[in-house]
Amino acid sequence: MMKRKLLILVVCVLTLGLSGIASAVTDYTWIGLDGGDWNTGANWDLGSVPQDNGDDRAIFSAAGGPLIDSTDVVTSWITEMLAGDIVFDGGTWTGTQFEVGVATGTPATAVMNDGAINAGNVFVGLAGAGHGTMDVYDGQINAAAWLGVAWTGTESGYLNLYGGTTTATLFDIAGAGATNNFTYDPAKAKVDIYGSALLHISGDVTGNINQWVANGNIVAIGGTVPVLVDFDQTLAGYTTVQVPEPMSIVLLGLGSLFLRRRFK
Repeated sequence: MMKRKLLILVVCVLTLGLSGIASAVTDYTWIGLDGGDWNTGANWDLGSVPQDNGDDRAIFSAAGGPLIDSTDVVTSWITEMLAGDIVFDGGTWTGTQFEVGVATGTPATAVMNDGAINAGNVFVGLAGAGHGTMDVYDGQINAAAWLGVAWTGTESGYLNLYGGTTTATLFDIAGAGATNNFTYDPAKAKVDIYGSALLHISGDVTGNINQWVANGNIVAIGGTVPVLVDFDQTLAGYTTVQVPEPMSIVLLGLGSLFLRRRFK
């Protein structure tokens, strides 16, 4: 498993490096002068819309980000949230990397009420003092490679799964994909799972997941109920993290299950 992780990490690094050699990165900074439509050129400082072409990076550095609705199909090579917010009410984002809370220490938040993010990597809390929160109420998060929370072990990252399905090939908290950090402060890195939400990670990583659970980095309903972890049962070939059925919680003597209401 470690060889597989290192191989994929090297491939990702080489891919990004070669992309940088082939062409310079073009930064498109969100200015939001014409409403909240991602696909309106006037909302970007360059006057045009970023594309998933290997060098267009969408930058968000202030509050008042886009609202992506059910008719939107949006792309960029990388979406980098230094601060501010993005709200999905539907639609689809496709690209190489989706980053929530990068470097600055200023909070950034992505809210998924519905829709889909299809990325190579999804990071919540990335680089230095990055401070990111992703709230998923419905829809899908699909990471073909890494799903990382507080990626390098210096950031703050919070992934709140209230519903929907989040799927990744690889998963790490505070280890940068190279080390298994099972002691990182849970006040700075946490995955909190509610209701019908499902987190699927490829392969049998139950050992790692259970260590993060023991450290308080992965909890269910704010830590009020146990975390249910299985391999090859809920989804073949995947480790699944979820909340136990309400009746199971009652039988365990842990009381009734209260679901947090979805909001926008």
